[in-house]
Amino acid sequence: MARMTWREVRVSGAAGLQNGNMPGEMTTFVGRRTELSEMRRLLESSRLVTVTGMGGFGKARLALRLAGDLSRRFPDGTWLADFSLVNAPGVVAYLVADVLGLRDQTARRRADLQAAQVAGKHLLLVLDTCEHLVDACAALAEKLLRAAPQLRIVATSRQPFGISGEHVLAVQPLAAPGPEASTDLASLLRSEAVTLFAECASAAVPGFAVGADNAADVATLWR
Repeated sequence: MARMTWREVRVSGAAGLQNGNMPGEMTTFVGRRTELSEMRRLLESSRLVTVTGMGGFGKARLALRLAGDLSRRFPDGTWLADFSLVNAPGVVAYLVADVLGLRDQTARRRADLQAAQVAGKHLLLVLDTCEHLVDACAALAEKLLRAAPQLRIVATSRQPFGISGEHVLAVQPLAAPGPEASTDLASLLRSEAVTLFAECASAAVPGFAVGADNAADVATLWR
């Protein structure tokens, strides 16, 4: 799924924290039912859930799907702050303020201003791609969570924030098909990894499908 750019995120915020700015899904969500269920459970008992794992494992996709599934539970919206194009820690608070549509002309520090303005809000904030800004993201998350009792945060990062109250969900790659899949087409087609491969391949090569003629090659590629 294509990421939203910083400019796109900034203009999609709305003053008053009404609805949210979650992007629509462009492709089918494959698998990860166990991880989604665990994320929901963790978010019930913890106000900060950090999804960790290597790049390409689907951390952002999981966080966005969870936010979409839970959107009706947050009357003040579900909001995405994407840090993939941000390199300066000092920009973190400004980007989140823009996403949430927070405006003020006072001289107060931006993080303090955000904390005051979200204090009474019931919202879900997704902080995506935090690993290169983990200290700044952790500091802001802690300040906001302390100020807003009904705020929930889901973060994606290659490493945890390491702050009080954080629960971590480590995401693993989709399981590759077993050895029997090379000769058992039905077994191969039950694999979530192969389902994802087939969807990506058919987007690049219209008409592509996993079948008896290429099953062994697909299984070998995944292993």
